[in-house]
Amino acid sequence: MITLPFTADPCRTFTIALNEVLYQFTTRWNERAARWTCDIEDVETGIFLARTIPLVLGADLLQSFCPRLGRLIVIDLAAEPGAGTEAGVDDLGSRVQVIWLAPGEVPT
Repeated sequence: MITLPFTADPCRTFTIALNEVLYQFTTRWNERAARWTCDIEDVETGIFLARTIPLVLGADLLQSFCPRLGRLIVIDLAAEPGAGTEAGVDDLGSRVQVIWLAPGEVPT
């Protein structure tokens, strides 16, 4: 399990290795929708796995786009499961975290 280095910066890009492949993540705060979104790009190929994925609590962000990569899950550290509120403009990277589970860590 890896906690990804998301922050409350309203437009941030970072690169991280998952399964020995470099991915670039770009997060943006959408003022109109009052929510965070994320783009995921394979650095070597330049191919986007996903664009503008909403960062929704409890959702597996990779399930529809790239399930072989594992799971990318948004969690609320301050709430009981299912009781949290979505990340506000200041919550990403603090109260709300994004964790990655490698394929071998995913329960069956």
